[in-house]
Amino acid sequence: MRIPTSHAHLALAIAVTSLITSCAPPSKRFYVSSIDGSYSTIPPRQETPTDHIEPVPLTPVEENPLPRETHPAPKKSSKKFSPHRKAEQRPVIHDNTTTGIAICYNDESEGKITASGEIYRHNKLTAAHRTLPFGTRVRVTHLENNTSVILRINDRGPKDPAYILEISRSAALALGIQSNTTAAVKIEVLD
Repeated sequence: MRIPTSHAHLALAIAVTSLITSCAPPSKRFYVSSIDGSYSTIPPRQETPTDHIEPVPLTPVEENPLPRETHPAPKKSSKKFSPHRKAEQRPVIHDNTTTGIAICYNDESEGKITASGEIYRHNKLTAAHRTLPFGTRVRVTHLENNTSVILRINDRGPKDPAYILEISRSAALALGIQSNTTAAVKIEVLD
């Protein structure tokens, strides 16, 4: 008796499956797909009935357990504002002029990008100011020797609030300020 082709394949699959599963350890069982006859180590998924699961009722959440009046009000500080700099170091502003302390850029700033997008160079007559617009020209006067130089604002700074202006090395030399030192200056906004 001849077995039809579809039955022959099924019989072969059953024989191979029984051979493989009898030789494999219990942790390495092989399963045959009833759809295409392929082998897998993953058991076929069995549908689990969900009829026995009951839905959980949702409970409403309270918005706020305490009335609004019982919440403590935010505490206000009794301390008055006290800046970190001394009174003689605070900038004094008169119309378009300001007096205060200027500092020279450090050597590590050479070649770095400024806040305006330019590359900082020690040999340019430039300065950093916190609020003046980029491109503003200012006359900076050294108050001890009365020398002055016109600088262009191209950066933001200085970071230390005790200083009002950070000037390039060439500007410091023109004003007679030593590198890495500070000086009392007057700033006049030209344009």
